[in-house]
Amino acid sequence: MYSLKNTIAQPMNQRGVWNNIDISTTLTKELLKLFAEAYITIYSKILDRDITISLSSIKDRLSTFDGTFTAFLEENKNKSFEEIDFTVSLKERILRYEDGVRAGYKFYPSPSIHAVDSEHGISDRPYIKFEKKYNTAKGKVSIDPLEFYKYCLVSVNGFIHRVDVSKDEMYIIDGYKSVRQANDNAIGILSFKELGSIDVVPITKDMIYKQVDSALLYDQCFIDIGKDTSDKTIILILGGYLHVLDWLVFRRISDTAIRIDLKNIPFLERFHESKRYISFAGAPLDRGHDDDHVAVSDITGDRFIKYYLQMPQSFIVLLDNTDVHVSRQDVVTTRIPGQYISYTEPKAPLIDGHGKFANYWSVWEDDEWVLNTRENQYHNWVYDSASIFGMNSVTNSRYTQELSEASLAYMLRISSMIEKKKK
Repeated sequence: MYSLKNTIAQPMNQRGVWNNIDISTTLTKELLKLFAEAYITIYSKILDRDITISLSSIKDRLSTFDGTFTAFLEENKNKSFEEIDFTVSLKERILRYEDGVRAGYKFYPSPSIHAVDSEHGISDRPYIKFEKKYNTAKGKVSIDPLEFYKYCLVSVNGFIHRVDVSKDEMYIIDGYKSVRQANDNAIGILSFKELGSIDVVPITKDMIYKQVDSALLYDQCFIDIGKDTSDKTIILILGGYLHVLDWLVFRRISDTAIRIDLKNIPFLERFHESKRYISFAGAPLDRGHDDDHVAVSDITGDRFIKYYLQMPQSFIVLLDNTDVHVSRQDVVTTRIPGQYISYTEPKAPLIDGHGKFANYWSVWEDDEWVLNTRENQYHNWVYDSASIFGMNSVTNSRYTQELSEASLAYMLRISSMIEKKKK
């Protein structure tokens, strides 16, 4: 004999969302329509303990039974159920953000291959070496670079950069080049530790292909990741901007490949927004009368797209967790430049502009959280008023009556709502 105790269920077509649900009076055939998966805890009188079963393991029995779930348990009181081999609980875990300095890291300009104190000028120090030490009973100990690489990403002035590590050192690739480009040095740490480990996959030219030779990579670009991603969540970093579960921008087409639709992102706007912060010095672009003046055929052409995908700010991240949910939590834009208000404690990354990260410091003030950023301007470019394919070239000219405005922003919550632990 069985009695229902509780159910944790995932609604159909709502990836990563889990809730406590009472299914006692729900018709069994409706359960299969309402929920993609569920973990049902029942009390077994014979075993004299609770057992947890999955909805997927009993779907065949449910589909042939006509009645409520309580009646289903009564009908099967003398039959056994397959018990799952892990415990399940509702516990939200999130991608966490912290300012690098506030988190206790120290940063130094560094050559790419030499010691940080070697005799190189600033222009020959494109990387940033960083470290964090904490006190133990044996004295100060440095954070493990391999452990950091396994769980964290780094943003420089709002744009994610690849990190390179050895067993002793950590470097932000072209981090100091970006600092010099922006004349600013805001560095943020993104920690996936609550969600799972990450595997960073740089994009190389051999990974990039198209299915129709005459087509543009700008319209459809395919990436052969070269690894099985069936049990991973794919995160795509494009020019420092993060995309996750963003079907308009990219989607998985096989266990080892994705398709990217660059035409579905504000590509020109992001080029001009990011150009202030990251270097495009080696980009295959014919410049016009100023450095921001580019031909549309160049910036949407295959040569530039291949360059863009192989920048240190473009790569693929494989998150070892398939049960991920993405949501946005709006914050209030104030009249003070670079400042936002949040009514909940900010723990997630803040997104503004055309999708860049806004490095922020949070302060509790007058019963609300004040988020202070370096700058939060949303630029109103003239070319936004027409299709770029009706133009030969574009520059970063803005509307004279309103060059820019304070950008709207939101906290990007990448979370997992359920925790599974092996028994």
